[in-house]
Amino acid sequence: MASPLVVRIRGGLGNQLFQYASALGIAAATGRPLRVDVTTGFARDIYRRSYRLDRLAEPPVAANRLQIGWAIARSYRRWKAFRVTEPEQMHGRGISYHPALLAGGAPRYLEAYLQSPRYFEAVTEKVRAALTPNVRASAEVTAASEAPHSVALHVRRKDYEPVLPVSYYRAAVERVRAQAPSAQFFVLGDDPDFVARELAWLEPKRVIASEGEDADLLDLALIAACRHRIVANSSFSWWGAWLSSRDGMVVAPALWWKGAPRPRDLFPTAWYVLDGEAA
Repeated sequence: MASPLVVRIRGGLGNQLFQYASALGIAAATGRPLRVDVTTGFARDIYRRSYRLDRLAEPPVAANRLQIGWAIARSYRRWKAFRVTEPEQMHGRGISYHPALLAGGAPRYLEAYLQSPRYFEAVTEKVRAALTPNVRASAEVTAASEAPHSVALHVRRKDYEPVLPVSYYRAAVERVRAQAPSAQFFVLGDDPDFVARELAWLEPKRVIASEGEDADLLDLALIAACRHRIVANSSFSWWGAWLSSRDGMVVAPALWWKGAPRPRDLFPTAWYVLDGEAA
C-alpha cells in the first residue's frame, strides 16, 4: 500500500474545505490514500476555530500521531522547498495552483491553503458528494431550494480585510435582476447592522440568522440551495456557491485579498466576476 498523503487542516470552514477538496484531488492523481491532521492546525488558533470536516457527508479519515510524525520526517526537505512560495500563495500575490503537486511532487505532509479548484477538477463529483454538509435542512434552506429564483447574498465584514463596498452589492444585484427580475434575496453574513443600514434598499429579502453549533453549516447549505449566488470575498462564500447543483448565476468580486490583484485559478469560468475597490 502506498504511503498516505497527510494534509494539515487549519483555518475556518471555507479554508478547511479547500484543503480537504484539493487533497482529495492530489491523492487521487498520485494514487495515495488520504489522511488529515485534525489537531496541530488548531492548537494555537487565535480565533479559537475548530475542526469542522467531521460534519460533512463523507468526512476524511484522521491521521494518527505516528502517521503525522512519519509524514513530516519523510517530507521535510521537499515540504520546506514548497513552502518557499506559500506566504505568497496565502496572500494572493503568487501562484495559487502548483501543478507539480498533481504530478507526484507533493510532500508526504502537506501544509497549504490550496485555494484553486484546479486541484480537484478531475474528481468534481466525488468532492461535491463528500463536502455536502450533513445537517437537517432548515425552513430557510427548504424555502430557498423551492423558490425558482432565490438569490443568496453573503456579507463578510467583521475582523476581515478587505471589506466590500455597498457598490459591489448594488452592481451584483443589478446583474442578477437582469437575468431574474423576480429574484427573492436571502441575505446572510456576519454583520446584521450593515445589512439593516446599507442594504435597506434591497427588496424583497429575508435576512437569515442561523443559530446553534451548526450555524455555519446551515449557512453553507443555504447558499448552495439558492438558484443564484452573490458571494463575498470569502472562501466560505465561494464554497457555498460551488457546492450548489442549481444552474443559476454566480457573481463574485475580483477584489479577494488585500493589496493583491485578482486571483488566478480561483473562479470557475461560468462565474461573473465584478471589478471594484474596497470600502
